[in-house]
Amino acid sequence: MKRSRPGRPPLDDTDRESVMVNVRLPLRQYDAVWQRAQRERVTVPEWIRRSFTRPKKDT
Repeated sequence: MKRSRPGRPPLDDTDRESVMVNVRLPLRQYDAVWQRAQRERVTVPEWIRRSFTRPKKDT
């Protein structure tokens, strides 16, 4: 029997293996991320996932 793993389920059966990532933030930075996630109505982990997949703006 396959053991159930915590976390987001694969999007489809062909989804590649997940990679475990640990993100550590200072409290002030976490608070800023939390506020942005609240504005977008998503969780902090989902906001961080999205920030890794968003194209970077050229500044």
